[in-house]
Amino acid sequence: YDGEEGLELFTKNSYDVVLLDLMLPKKSGKELCQEFRKLTDTPIIITTAKDNVLDKVELLDFSSLTVTPLSFVAPVSCSPSA
Repeated sequence: YDGEEGLELFTKNSYDVVLLDLMLPKKSGKELCQEFRKLTDTPIIITTAKDNVLDKVELLDFSSLTVTPLSFVAPVSCSPSA
């Protein structure tokens, strides 16, 4: 889906939570987040590959949780098993 389709779906349906990518075609995740906030207080989890802290801090104004892919990386042991 692109940002325009996302906005259309959001306005036609009810959601318990929204999982939103920042880098969408046609309408950015940031723009969608702003539109969603005008309509409802549905929780929004934002995913992004951006590593700029300012991009993430700016989204806190919308009461969103911003998650980067590295937030999910767990330590992995590469030692051979005995």
